Amino acid sequence: MEWIFVSSLFMFFLDLGTNPCFLNLPKKWNGSLELLKTFSTYLFLFFHHLIAIFLYFGFLFSNPYILGWYIIFVFVVMLHWQTNSHKCILTQVLNKVCMYSDGEPFHDIWYFLGLKSKPYTEYFLVGYLLLGISIAFYKLYFTTHVSKKHK
Repeated sequence: MEWIFVSSLFMFFLDLGTNPCFLNLPKKWNGSLELLKTFSTYLFLFFHHLIAIFLYFGFLFSNPYILGWYIIFVFVVMLHWQTNSHKCILTQVLNKVCMYSDGEPFHDIWYFLGLKSKPYTEYFLVGYLLLGISIAFYKLYFTTHVSKKHK
């Protein structure tokens, strides 16, 4: 389970080190209120990376409860994207903080692999998440249903 935090920290620091918005945040400190805003922005960014890593790799868990929550979570996120013009509200909040356009993509693993600049990005991501759900369902079936048969 700790791999999800390590991966999230890695992506968080990669984002901090390459994103002009976050490179400039520490220079904006004008007092304790600005420090608090900066800290909360960093915390929000890490939380966003944590969610993204779980969304992309949660199917790798073996625990049936985590797999169940993963399946529900992916469906909720995909529903949110469909009802929010194919955009993540967390990315929209970060874009507003950074004063970016609403279309600026989140700097996650797919961004750094160069896949977010392709015209088929949305289809790739949805297909990948559906594959993840399928794997999670498969693992759930064989860890609960099949293991009960052999007892």
